[in-house]
Amino acid sequence: MIAVRRFVHYGCTLLCVACAALPVAASALTAVRSAPTAQPVKVAADKARGLQLKRVRFAPLANSVIGEFASNAECGNVTPLYLDQKSSSELTAALAFAFSRNLRELGYLRSTGDDSVFSEAPRKTIEIELGVLVQEIQIAYCRKADGGLEGAVYLKARWELLVPAAQKVVHSAIVEGGVAVQRFPTAVELYRAGADGLVRSFFADPAVVSWLGGEKPLPAAVPVTATETSLRLESAKPPAGGISRDATLLRASVLTIESPGKTGSGFVISRQGYVLTNQHVVGSNRFVKLRLASGRELVGEVLRQNEKRDVALIKTESGLDPLALRNGDLSPGETVYALGSPLGEKFSGSLTRGIVSAYRERNGQRFIQSDVTILSGSSGGPLLDESGRVVGLTQSGVEAGRARINLFVPIADGLKALGIAMPE
Repeated sequence: MIAVRRFVHYGCTLLCVACAALPVAASALTAVRSAPTAQPVKVAADKARGLQLKRVRFAPLANSVIGEFASNAECGNVTPLYLDQKSSSELTAALAFAFSRNLRELGYLRSTGDDSVFSEAPRKTIEIELGVLVQEIQIAYCRKADGGLEGAVYLKARWELLVPAAQKVVHSAIVEGGVAVQRFPTAVELYRAGADGLVRSFFADPAVVSWLGGEKPLPAAVPVTATETSLRLESAKPPAGGISRDATLLRASVLTIESPGKTGSGFVISRQGYVLTNQHVVGSNRFVKLRLASGRELVGEVLRQNEKRDVALIKTESGLDPLALRNGDLSPGETVYALGSPLGEKFSGSLTRGIVSAYRERNGQRFIQSDVTILSGSSGGPLLDESGRVVGLTQSGVEAGRARINLFVPIADGLKALGIAMPE
């Protein structure tokens, strides 16, 4: 008979088989706690709210024992399994995979990837963000002679539902889930099966379904105060040498913006630390990371957004040199320059030149059309005239066969959409 003893580590209770203090050789895996997977509830797609799995964190389990694995077919040579960087990354990826798959199966709409490639309909707005704090993990598996695995996973987590527009957590729930002993081809599939049990139990909680399925009303969005609406920028002078001589000075006022899963560009418009960018660059994030041309990193808080005009205002530390802004329309044929971070930080500060083609109207909004080159990551960067004054900010490109038509938000229009007055 195998002797066992119970131990507790950071809230994770496991059965330790043949521990060092016991005179019995390790010959079998520890039993993993079981948790029946509840039946998730399907919802009507037209009522389901826009959801996003925003954050996965682990309780203070770092480098703690979360289970064990055996290296031979007889399930001997049992070795402890720790929550290191590799296993935490695999578990996080498994939760994201399970969440994504269940959203489709249960009728919810993902924030990205659900639209037809031929559809121009806007993606569903994110109304609720989900955060997961994994509080307890138990894993045990054995590698069999055929290379496959036999194992089980138990997970316990607290889920939080945040309404980003109101900056308020409206519900939290403790959920258990996992998978009983089964055979899997790889450890990744084992982790995915365990994560799937946790996610499905989460989508079975009646209170969760009432929030995510649109039954409960969302709290009101945080209003913009009159003081914020009347924000006015101080005037700034363009560099004396213009673009040709002072490109380095201009680059110092352009930043790379990093938010989960994407990068973009932005530029300083006030010494008080205000930064302008596109709304689609910051998304529903309240805080983003800003990287200066020098490599220094700052934290920025997203103060205002206008999704229709695709502009956003960020506040960071004061003292950064702002770019000068130009009011009034450009003339077709004028030379313009785009500054930004195409393809991320590696190509930050890229400067490209083109001409103004025309002013265009698209979806009820006015744009500057130009042939200046932009790429993914350039979004939110400034469009400058030859003297170095901002005339617009990069928004998007429209594919036209083998050609690409690039569009920019006129600077005055972008500021007006955020309730900001142009400097005099």
